[in-house]
Amino acid sequence: GNLMSNHYNMPHLPTAKSPLVTIEVDGQNVEVPGDTNLLEALKAVGIENPVQEKLANKLSSSLGCLDSAISDLEQSLINAKDCADDVYKLSKFYRDDVFAKMQALRAIADELETIVSDKFWPFPVYSDLLFRI
Repeated sequence: GNLMSNHYNMPHLPTAKSPLVTIEVDGQNVEVPGDTNLLEALKAVGIENPVQEKLANKLSSSLGCLDSAISDLEQSLINAKDCADDVYKLSKFYRDDVFAKMQALRAIADELETIVSDKFWPFPVYSDLLFRI
């Protein structure tokens, strides 16, 4: 585990039927309003920790960067269609543009993997790839 999994787990996102978010704090589920900021929710249950706040801010920032990197990659894949009739041009575009966008996205995802609990990480982690597959 990591810092996040040691103290609390990320909340389950609220649905239209459920206006509350459940946060696990030291093994107990605590419900807070669904529109509550994660840091505010933690403070509401008595958790005020500068290290956790810094980690939550880093997580939020990294998720924003990941979203932007995904959009950039999607746009590059759309732009690749402009080269579809010339295999050489298309391969250069993928090498110079798409691959660079994939590398940028991967760097952000690799950083997120180090701060998101394995329980909530939707992909196999490196240790799984190395030792369990």
